[in-house]
Amino acid sequence: IDVGNPATNVIPARATARLNIRFNPAHDGEALVAWLSDECRQAEAQFAGKVTLDPRLTGNAFITEPGPFVDVCAGAVQD
Repeated sequence: IDVGNPATNVIPARATARLNIRFNPAHDGEALVAWLSDECRQAEAQFAGKVTLDPRLTGNAFITEPGPFVDVCAGAVQD
């Protein structure tokens, strides 16, 4: 979270935040973006400010099926 001012006793005019959500295949990126958008709308409705969300979904989570690649990776970790 950045308010653009290192002072701790000043109410900022603006604050920005950057986050990275790592998720597993039990979740879907689009559904998470929809949830975050809804949370932002609800937050914005509760005060006189503005909440802006700039989502950047780079891909959905996946599971690599067992096979030669997983075996090589597991062996490297064990070694």
